[in-house]
Amino acid sequence: MAAGLDRFCGSTFWNASLLNRTDPDLTVCVERTVLVWVPLGFLWISVPWQLNILFKKNSPKTHISKLYISKQVLVSLLFLSAVAELASSFGEDYGSEEQKKKNPPVLFINPSIYAVSWLLVMLVHEAVRRREKAVDSGSLFLFWLLQIICEIFPFQTLLRDALNSDKVLDPPHFYLFYVSYGLKLVALMLSAIADVPPDLREMTKKSPEVGCILKQITVLHVCKMLFKMFIFLTVQVDQSEKSEKKSKRENNLDSGEEDYPHSWLILSIAKTFKWVLLESAVLKLVQDLLSFVSPQLLKLLIGFTQDKSVFTWRGYLYASLLLIVAIVQSVFLQQFTQRCFKLGMRVRAAISAAVYKKALTLSNDARKESTIGQMVTLMSADAQRFNEVTNFIHLLWSCPVQIVLSVGFLWIELGPSVLAGLLVMILMVPINGLLAIKSKSYQAKCMMYKDKRMKMLNEILSGIKILKLYAWEPSFEAQVQGFRKQELEVMRKSAFLSSVSTFIFFCAPAFVSLASFAVFVSVSTDNILDAEKAFTSISLFNILRTPLGMLPLLISAMVQMSVSNRRLEKFLSREDLNTGAVQRDLSYSAVSLQVSPGALVAVVGAVGSGKSSLVSALLGEMHSLSGSVNIKGDVAYVPQQAWVQNATLRDNVLFGSDPDERRFCRVLEACALEPDLDLLPAGVQTEIGEKGINLSGGQKQRVSLARAVYSSADIYLLDDPLSAVDAHVGKHLFEKVIGPRGLLKDKTRILVTHGISFLPYVDEIVVLVEGVVSEVGSYSSLRASKGAFSEFLDTYAKEEDSQDQNQSVLILCSSDSQNRNVPQRSEGDADERKGRRLIESETVQTGRVKFSVYLQYLSSMGWGYASMFAVVYFIQSLAFIGQNLWLSDWTNDALRYPNGSSYPAHIRDMRVGAYGGLGVAQGFLVCVGTLLLADGAIHAPRTLHSRLLSNILRAPMLFFDTTPSGRVVNRFAKDMFTVDELIPTALRSVILKLLELLATLVLICLAVPLFTAVVVPLIIIYHFVERFYLTTSRQLRRLDSVSRSPIYSLFGETVSGLSVIRAYGHQERFLQQNRTTIDNNLKCVCQLIVSNRSGIRLYEVEQGTAWYIGIKVSVGQRQLLCLARALLRKSKILILDEATAAVDLETDDLIQTTIRREFSHCTVLTIAHRINTILDSSRVMVLDAGRIVEFGPPDVLLQKRGHFYALAKDAGICKTETTAL
Repeated sequence: MAAGLDRFCGSTFWNASLLNRTDPDLTVCVERTVLVWVPLGFLWISVPWQLNILFKKNSPKTHISKLYISKQVLVSLLFLSAVAELASSFGEDYGSEEQKKKNPPVLFINPSIYAVSWLLVMLVHEAVRRREKAVDSGSLFLFWLLQIICEIFPFQTLLRDALNSDKVLDPPHFYLFYVSYGLKLVALMLSAIADVPPDLREMTKKSPEVGCILKQITVLHVCKMLFKMFIFLTVQVDQSEKSEKKSKRENNLDSGEEDYPHSWLILSIAKTFKWVLLESAVLKLVQDLLSFVSPQLLKLLIGFTQDKSVFTWRGYLYASLLLIVAIVQSVFLQQFTQRCFKLGMRVRAAISAAVYKKALTLSNDARKESTIGQMVTLMSADAQRFNEVTNFIHLLWSCPVQIVLSVGFLWIELGPSVLAGLLVMILMVPINGLLAIKSKSYQAKCMMYKDKRMKMLNEILSGIKILKLYAWEPSFEAQVQGFRKQELEVMRKSAFLSSVSTFIFFCAPAFVSLASFAVFVSVSTDNILDAEKAFTSISLFNILRTPLGMLPLLISAMVQMSVSNRRLEKFLSREDLNTGAVQRDLSYSAVSLQVSPGALVAVVGAVGSGKSSLVSALLGEMHSLSGSVNIKGDVAYVPQQAWVQNATLRDNVLFGSDPDERRFCRVLEACALEPDLDLLPAGVQTEIGEKGINLSGGQKQRVSLARAVYSSADIYLLDDPLSAVDAHVGKHLFEKVIGPRGLLKDKTRILVTHGISFLPYVDEIVVLVEGVVSEVGSYSSLRASKGAFSEFLDTYAKEEDSQDQNQSVLILCSSDSQNRNVPQRSEGDADERKGRRLIESETVQTGRVKFSVYLQYLSSMGWGYASMFAVVYFIQSLAFIGQNLWLSDWTNDALRYPNGSSYPAHIRDMRVGAYGGLGVAQGFLVCVGTLLLADGAIHAPRTLHSRLLSNILRAPMLFFDTTPSGRVVNRFAKDMFTVDELIPTALRSVILKLLELLATLVLICLAVPLFTAVVVPLIIIYHFVERFYLTTSRQLRRLDSVSRSPIYSLFGETVSGLSVIRAYGHQERFLQQNRTTIDNNLKCVCQLIVSNRSGIRLYEVEQGTAWYIGIKVSVGQRQLLCLARALLRKSKILILDEATAAVDLETDDLIQTTIRREFSHCTVLTIAHRINTILDSSRVMVLDAGRIVEFGPPDVLLQKRGHFYALAKDAGICKTETTAL
């Protein structure tokens, strides 16, 4: 082959003597073949796949930019230069006799290949222009870079020959080469500039990484962004400093083996992101292979220092190659890491979005098994597990590859002795398996207790007002702390197990190297460790240390991910709502209940009779055992408990519909909301707090009704919307909205109600008894039938006439139009409060973390633990220094005993024993340090969680009124996860790496004292780099934490209003809102997812009666439960805030009788809209717009014919003694 290349080039292909001199050079043949074909081969292999777009029929054609024209003109010139060079060669061969000479084939083949290649490059430019969202070609940039690098050698060869001979030997080829080289330099610079079309310029501003390949390789866009943020934060911090100077019953996700699909989630993720995984795998493979180049270069460099006869340029070459390999390896590692982090971010977002989407489709049976706390944990902790494991996923194949290559290179250095080290690694496999199995069980238990803690926390936040009124903070705090104690106990065991794992795998490289060195020097007296063999082996052992050291992290991450994977698969596989339960086909027969179009149908019945369940069945929310529901038209739904969003009043009413100002105003007037606009700080633009905390119950109900009316649906399902409003407002709503002359007069209306005064005006009445339709008919026909309905009305009227009036009661009879939480505004401050936000955006801290924060964490950990593990790690670093110094001295034995046979056995044994002892000591000290840190890391979360929980429970109600629950949940979910697991790991890594860095600097300074002069400038440079990075990284992490809160807030809000969202068919809109919320979070991360009514079930147990509350308990049943709870407390003061609004009249009468009998010795304060239930009160207080307008006995107030008289008149009551039905 060499002879063929010689003939092809017309000169010798390889001449080793050219390298064996002080000014080494390559042969002209190598420069004309290898250095030409390498970049051209890369071009022909890498770019043809980009040309497929040129063969598509409808390939898009974008603008032709000046940069595109410049690139094409430049390549055209290169094509002409190649043609000119080819013509020159032919001219020299077939010219005049005096110019004729025989050129070698290479001078004809190379220009021809170049000419075709330049045509190929021009086609690639056109393909890039047509490719969607493409701004440049990374392959072309690398091609131009290879061209420039490879042609450096012929560049200096031609120049040297011209200088040595005082003339240009081959002018045409000489000048054409340098012209082409200049054009290629310009082409390289142009390829580094992104050709951004106009339609992509906005995208490149938002996502700078869309730019050219140079930005992606060097991360210049990130540096630019970080620099801007650094400047901004520095200025902001300076200004800030200046101003400062001024239960088991639940179906747990971790327990039990149910029949649900397994092992599909990971495969789905892998299939979705397969190309990113493949691309990052290639980058990781190249980086791993490059890591083995450095030890071989180090071997050559050590050999160069020991061989004085070698030319000096070899030393510079080896040192330069070491630097180049390190830089290239760093670039590949950076690209690999960037892709892994992006993949993790996308996987977390996908899982969070999937959990949210699943929550929107869960059936009611499945919702019983999945608490909000569990779902929040799935979105926070479990999704985060998948995020973390993407950083380790490639280690599954990379670690074995590195281990095999390390053992192979060590075999070259130490021979069969390396098998001893391999045996040590094999013995660790069963230990590794046992640790993984035990760790998995601990992880499952930990997640179970975490779910219970988050479930209890969500219940606390949901009922915080009741909790505070009953002073139950200590009781609920103890329950949460109980779950936290169990969680931390499992974490302690897991941490101790991790310490054992750390000890084993930290000692693994030391044991492997010890076993290999010991066997190597023992098998033969001729085997003596010299510097070249020892330090090359140590560098390989250090490479081996990485996969062996990463195995504990890999095992831990995979175990945690497997637990999270099982939990997610179990949740995502749960039963969906049967969308086919409600059919649109009206060709049906055997109808049990039929509602005619445009009819107004009332549904009545006692508490727990199934009224709300009937509405749920019509919405398709109930599990259908038999039969079907047929509906014609769109549906609007007003739930019994009004659901409002944390948005403006206007947005709550519009609810995603197109704005129509005229219709909007008409709806507000009909729903009696216009008087409230004068009370609200910003009118229709007033922000409604989370769960409607700044609105009264009646106002929330009227907003919910206005939302339904504005939707202009065909069918309206109204679940007792009049229970939360007083008589005259209820009368207004019925007349203006629901009744025969209201806005909905032409619509089909199904009205669940306890207000019998409206029944004469409805078209049909459906009477439910114990979940069964008892009677159906008009008001008059049902009265005449003398059935259950008629009997109920007669009985209720008689009981009302016989009410006693002997109880001492203070009544707060309020007009519903007043706002109990927002005081009436005066004209003077109206403008000032206009548009003021009730819930402000979460404050993002700026500047460096105060030193007191670190002290607080260490104090929470315990100063004893903090100081002890630091001391232990420091001693470990001393052992590390000692081991390396001992090995260095060991290699000097080769100089002391040049004849291997004279090497004393006792010195050999001493060397091996001391080296192994120092290695074991390091592992033992790391194990002790990890144990101390683990114990301290349990103390800190316990203390911080206790303080956080205590402060939250003792915060005033104003805090909960103005703070979204998602913000609080975020503190206990993601932030506490950080305190529990990430901070201890980071603290350990910081201390170990810092001590390792100091130890390395000490070793280098001891070996090369001159290096001490370089250390100080390096420390200064790295200090500024660290300050630059830390400032921006810290702020991005803060933004990440803050931007997570809206995700949890939206999730909690969505789950609480799920029936409303599904009724209106707005799932897709909320999914999009969730995507937007997740995207806002990812921006920060990228720059650093009709049957079985439950009722109240009583289970008799040995010690008493246990109550299990199902999620389908009706609102009326919940009120009865709360009354029973109040009755059991036997308090001196009883406050009833609309306590019977959601119960039927018969039950209401029973409750009133019970209150009069059981609370005759108490002071009772009642807030009520049913005037007939409070006429026997001692005194009545009438409120209007937040002011007391009347106060006195009911008889006196009725005689005054004022506000109270008007309310009584609207309720159909003319005097105190009687109640009109």
